[in-house]
Amino acid sequence: MSGPARGAVTTSVAVYSLAHFAVDFSCAFLMFSRVFGTDRWLMAMLIYNFCAFALQLPIGMLADRLGRNPYMAAAGTILTGAAMALGGLPLAVIAGIGNALFHVGAGVDVMRMSGKKCAPLGVFVSPGAFGIYFGTILGKSGGLRDAPLVIGLAAFAIVMFAFGLTRFTSCEPPRDRAAGGRNTALLCLLLVAVVCIRSYAGFGFSFPWKSGAPFGVLAICAVACGKAAGGFLSDRFGARAASVYTLAAAAVLFLFAGHAAAGLAAIFLFNMTMPITLKGVADLFPGEDGFAFGLLTFGLFLGFLPVFFGWDTGLGAQVTSFLCAAASLPLMFFGLEKEKC
Repeated sequence: MSGPARGAVTTSVAVYSLAHFAVDFSCAFLMFSRVFGTDRWLMAMLIYNFCAFALQLPIGMLADRLGRNPYMAAAGTILTGAAMALGGLPLAVIAGIGNALFHVGAGVDVMRMSGKKCAPLGVFVSPGAFGIYFGTILGKSGGLRDAPLVIGLAAFAIVMFAFGLTRFTSCEPPRDRAAGGRNTALLCLLLVAVVCIRSYAGFGFSFPWKSGAPFGVLAICAVACGKAAGGFLSDRFGARAASVYTLAAAAVLFLFAGHAAAGLAAIFLFNMTMPITLKGVADLFPGEDGFAFGLLTFGLFLGFLPVFFGWDTGLGAQVTSFLCAAASLPLMFFGLEKEKC
């Protein structure tokens, strides 16, 4: 990739990453400022998560056919802003669909710009954790008005619409692997299972030290930085090696996660597989990045369901976290059997 093209890609990834924070922040803020505490909260949460995560699969398949990813991302951002005029279940539906449209449009564009690299993908996915965390806090406190969010989302939508006009972010890198191998479905299933496990862990686990003011923020930093670092580590040492060693270390550290330092390190390492699984599934289906993106976000929704319905292993957070990391390790090892990035 030439210098100017690389600069354009860097700019695009930066904009999409900041917009990712803004969209997730806005959705969390709306849900917790307008729906949380009402008699419709549980139903609204289920509907929102279905629209935001599960619907990315059909939307992703549509994105593969349309090839207008910046416009789709802009539309999702606008729809998220429009949800501010609503409340209750309609808010959950519109905000969730807006979230899904943005993630597919922006995520697929970043994937197609990345070529064989995982690092840009890791950078893109990481700010979402910050957005959800701080949006939840400010939503509960009621310390923010809608106007700054509307203005910010509108600004991002305009920039992403401009991306579509200039077309420099809608590149399709050459693929050097054939799709549809005999083991494609099995490898895909293994990687989706990892996403389901990571989603369950992320939604359901908490440690006593996380309730303290500084450690809650540090835990979110560990999640976000782990996702970003996973992409760089994969590019440097290979996807399989990066996954196996980080998950092995995370599993051991989770056993000592009652201590903040060990728990933060474990969370950091455990989340490194986020961009790696996404890149791994995308490589199984060349030219169908939207399908790959949506398939894994559907896995996020499946991982949310046991938490929503109150299923608990009864083993405690440390042992359950250890089991999640330990189970993910062989799934990544065999699921990335043909992964070359």
